[in-house]
Amino acid sequence: MGFNGKLSAATFTVEFGAFIYFTNRYIVEKTEDTRIIFSLAILLFLSLYQLSEVITCMFEKRIFGKVFGHIAITLLPALGLFLTKSLGAEMYYTEWIFALACLVYLIYFVIKPDSVELIACNGFFVQYRYKDPVTTYYGFYYNGALLLAMIFLGMIASSNIFAVYLLVGYVSFTLPTAVQLISGKIDKPMVTSVMCQWAFFLSIMLFFFLNALFG
Repeated sequence: MGFNGKLSAATFTVEFGAFIYFTNRYIVEKTEDTRIIFSLAILLFLSLYQLSEVITCMFEKRIFGKVFGHIAITLLPALGLFLTKSLGAEMYYTEWIFALACLVYLIYFVIKPDSVELIACNGFFVQYRYKDPVTTYYGFYYNGALLLAMIFLGMIASSNIFAVYLLVGYVSFTLPTAVQLISGKIDKPMVTSVMCQWAFFLSIMLFFFLNALFG
């Protein structure tokens, strides 16, 4: 099946549109709030990953597209931890440990783009394989940061409505991806793309999250 970029293009349009809308409000209302800054960054890089799939598969800029996409998604877990921290969670400096891992992978993907292999552009999803020892552990960085954020959000959710918004957003894309993977409906090379498509629901929760922050 050939790659159908309509889903990625539509997701990019909605997420990037939300980013522009709330960035404009941030500028106009001159609101100084790190929670808003981190949320806007997450919306931006979620949208840019969707754009990378279009670039990679529809315009066949495969090397640029996969590096561009992996820069975008590599930033997301670390940004999520800093957003969690900004909500009042005690992170015990773990966010900085993951920020360092994020920096390592960003540099690595740029200087060694062949460490990620584009297997196929099939249907609505892109398939990647992580080929060398460094990128083999990419999942530990990515999933570890997501799990840690959910744990810390859960610890403060009872007294922080903003933590509830974000926790629901996290669960809305990690749980369906995990269920599909365990049930055999998707395989490992599809996880990156599938997770980012499910993360559209995180974008929806960020819309409500940001709307509440602006009041």
